[in-house]
Amino acid sequence: MSTFKQQQLEIIKNLGDVLSFSYDIQRVNRLAKTKPKILVQNAEKFYAWQIEEIAQTFLAGKQKIMFVAGPSSAGKTTSSINIARAIKKLGGTARVVSMDDFFVDKVKTPLLPDGSYDFENVNAIDLPYFKKFLKDVLAGEVANQPFYDFILGKRTMITPIKVEKDEKIIIEGLHALNPLFMKGLPRQSFFKVYVSVASNFTDGDSVVIDAREIRFMRRLLRDYYKRGTSVLSTVELWRKVCQGEAKFILPYRAEADYILNTTHLYEPLLYDKYLRPVLMENQQIKEIKAILESFKHTGAMEAKFVPKNSLIREFLPNDL
Repeated sequence: MSTFKQQQLEIIKNLGDVLSFSYDIQRVNRLAKTKPKILVQNAEKFYAWQIEEIAQTFLAGKQKIMFVAGPSSAGKTTSSINIARAIKKLGGTARVVSMDDFFVDKVKTPLLPDGSYDFENVNAIDLPYFKKFLKDVLAGEVANQPFYDFILGKRTMITPIKVEKDEKIIIEGLHALNPLFMKGLPRQSFFKVYVSVASNFTDGDSVVIDAREIRFMRRLLRDYYKRGTSVLSTVELWRKVCQGEAKFILPYRAEADYILNTTHLYEPLLYDKYLRPVLMENQQIKEIKAILESFKHTGAMEAKFVPKNSLIREFLPNDL
């Protein structure tokens, strides 16, 4: 039996039937009260061991490029960095490239019916430039890696890079699994990962917090505390994000070689503690009202139990 499988069995033994596709929120609440450190540690281990399995599989294979895709607030960027670190620990090398740097200039970005920019649209990516980059990487030639300045809304810098023969490259972004970007290139060159919040939370037979709602909570927290964005602005943007996901991202989940579940079973309890007070002044918004209803089922937990290197720290206030 592999080490990874042994570790999985250890988690299942520690958490019992809490660990499933849907987490029983009341049992999570009880564990948070009696064994909060163990609850967090095992949730972190489960995520970390998925990262390790992906790194081991990718490093052992012949693929040169890993594509890491997924919807907003699933944890793509942090997970890609963690995979690269895991590969390094295993004796390999890998660099992370963001597809966001391949955006077309803002003036060329597709527009939504209301006239706002549609960054969820696959055509927001400079397809010819990106495919040229991939071809150069696969051919072992110098590839021009761009940098996109989101303040200026345009590409401001290009850095020539040379990916060494034994070096792996991880490309993360919303559209990383879209076949458009791989058309005409050898399929055996790519390893595909879909990052997702894949678990719901249930109370009895009812789903009280679904996976998309967890991502929405993450986005609300991050936008409010780290980007200074109002709750109303995030809600309005989220509606557009969900429309874009349904059209351009979710249809390609089946393309993945591995689905990375970033759900941390303790996270709704953190959001009850740190997000609920932020939302109270916006109870009239239907999406916010739904979240506040969900919090009726959760306990609360302090961030002091969450490791500083946890993926969940990406969404929490910096001073916790």
